[in-house]
Amino acid sequence: MSTPTPPPGYGPQDPQQPGQYGQPGQYGQPQQPGQYGQQQPGYLIDALIVGVPYGIASALGSGDSSALSILALLFYLAGIGLAIWNIVIRQGSTGQTVGKQVLGLKLVGADTGQPIGAGKTFLRQITHILDSLACYVGWLWPLWDEKRQTFADKINNTYVIKL
Repeated sequence: MSTPTPPPGYGPQDPQQPGQYGQPGQYGQPQQPGQYGQQQPGYLIDALIVGVPYGIASALGSGDSSALSILALLFYLAGIGLAIWNIVIRQGSTGQTVGKQVLGLKLVGADTGQPIGAGKTFLRQITHILDSLACYVGWLWPLWDEKRQTFADKINNTYVIKL
């Protein structure tokens, strides 16, 4: 099995002088600082896209009226539809959810440096379950990983890069 080529924006700046650990230019390290370990509004945006319809549905569903229950169901379905559109379809075709676009981040395949498609994006979302096992340590893995990947990224051979 060959070593994947890092996507654009990753790798040593000068092949003659490899970067120090934690310095921009090292394989898996973004050229621009600030990608990991900071509060990022983009993740909140992605959560709100799904959370607002779910919150409205929860509020409407708590009533006794059957009309409100039907309306609540429609809001739940809207939340699911928005999640599928943003996380699977949009991110699969462009490499960016709305939140990733705001942050200037992009999901790409390690082999191609291009968006990975809806199917592989869906599979990556399922494998994020592994990131949550063992006290969510998989979500923190990019903080010390040489290639800055979560467990799901390692399994699916993907990177989240800074544009």
